[in-house]
Amino acid sequence: MKGLLQREVADHAGIDRSTYIKYESKSHGLYDFDVLAKIAGLLGVSLNNLLDEYNRFVFAQGENLKRLRKRHGLTQARLAEMMRVNVATVKKWERGQVRMTKKMWERVQSIKNSDSA
Repeated sequence: MKGLLQREVADHAGIDRSTYIKYESKSHGLYDFDVLAKIAGLLGVSLNNLLDEYNRFVFAQGENLKRLRKRHGLTQARLAEMMRVNVATVKKWERGQVRMTKKMWERVQSIKNSDSA
């Protein structure tokens, strides 16, 4: 994009080159948003452009989860039941205290894509 070497981008972001390679291949899973913000700044692109769908969701996880619950008319207790977790976990997700795993996000996607709640 800007003719930078992987080592240069990794150094700028404060990570190892091997970690940066995982970021490029999207095999990393959950990305560190501070690192991605540094990379986005260096490349002159929006942070959102660097995120896959899962990471976009967890970037604003609390708001996204609350919006989904309200759209489907779900209480935290009902969402917890559907997600097969306890209510305390849903509350932590909504407060942004704990990031949702990709497996849990996939369950959210099935709820999001369902016609009935």
